[in-house]
Amino acid sequence: YYVEAVNTNREGENRRSNIVETEACSDIKGYVVGVSDTEDIMPDLLQYDEAGNLTSELIQATDGKTVYTVSDLEPGESAYLHIYAVDFAGNVSEEKVQMVTAPKAEKEYLNLPYALFATEELALSCNEAKINGDIYGADTIAFQGSSLQLDGKASTTGVLSLAGGKMELTEQEEGIEDIILPDYTEAIRADMENSEPLDELTSYNSTEITIPTICESTTGTWCQDVKIGASLLSKGSINLNANTISCGTEEKVVLCSETGDISIQATNFSGNGLIYAPNGTVTINVCDFCYTGTIIAKKIKLQMTSCYMNQE
Repeated sequence: YYVEAVNTNREGENRRSNIVETEACSDIKGYVVGVSDTEDIMPDLLQYDEAGNLTSELIQATDGKTVYTVSDLEPGESAYLHIYAVDFAGNVSEEKVQMVTAPKAEKEYLNLPYALFATEELALSCNEAKINGDIYGADTIAFQGSSLQLDGKASTTGVLSLAGGKMELTEQEEGIEDIILPDYTEAIRADMENSEPLDELTSYNSTEITIPTICESTTGTWCQDVKIGASLLSKGSINLNANTISCGTEEKVVLCSETGDISIQATNFSGNGLIYAPNGTVTINVCDFCYTGTIIAKKIKLQMTSCYMNQE
């Protein structure tokens, strides 16, 4: 635009200012939205009458924002949103294509309220233990160490045996009725899509598991480093011996023995997910233990310098 000064004297000349360009904006009125199974553009979403007025269904916006729900998607299934923005002046934007994915159903065995659950006995020997979540030992819960900080409930059908300098428990119960959890083995096996079948996993070199793996017999590692980035299931026992062991970092990982025990010995152990031995004993002997998730077994025996557990 420009400003012009008009001279009323015929002998004079009109004078114009410099020309300045600017953009006139109109707020977003709403959106035209379509859904398909491909990212190919959908120009047919825009419909006009004979006068050139947009007649497509418009989803109204508030302060430029709206909510659109994509229905009929199975968990993990994806679809493509095709979006045109329309302002109050009737201007229509270019098409925007956005892929959306329905969240996968939460696995029950990865969302239990327990940090530790033993169908027989739970024993923890530790200098310092900080646990966020409930713990359960059917026959007994025994702790021996300098300090135990439990942000949750400790419950047993038997008695609590706590020996230490500093005990901080949010809640504790003795003599309760037995708590029964379902067997999650078949669900875990079914969820291990595209798993790699092995007769036996035995390693004496640094080991990394990147895809779900099912072993028919005993699984063992004796090496410097073990990185388990995908679920590992063994019909027999699992023995992990290493300097450092990580079991799940970005995603939750299941370490499962169907019929045997799980034994872990390391200097440092960190992980995220589930350690599961419904018919055996989970024994963990490490210096530093940092785990987010749940441990379930007949018997749980933890011996470590420091224990930090968080049940999300």
